[in-house]
Amino acid sequence: MKRYERLHAEYEDSGLTYELRHYVKRIPEMCPKIKEIAKEVGSEATQQTIMHTMQALMLDEFEIIHWVKFIERFELEAQSLGSSLLFIGMATKLLMNTLR
Repeated sequence: MKRYERLHAEYEDSGLTYELRHYVKRIPEMCPKIKEIAKEVGSEATQQTIMHTMQALMLDEFEIIHWVKFIERFELEAQSLGSSLLFIGMATKLLMNTLR
């Protein structure tokens, strides 16, 4: 657990780069399924959910791009958006880290 805590601290210290913030704002535009939920829930709440998931999983730019591609393969509901994004993000992270 110490290694995870150290990596998480490094990720938090690096801060949210301009690119990551840009991705968060663009995801609803690039992902029609999230765009529909954003209309229902509100764009601010959707962006916060996306940001929280990115931070929890410490996704980098490469992983975020593939995460958005994978999101389109699933049916999403507003009530379970956070958990759905988290599970899809974990799967993406595992897949991308085995490919590198």
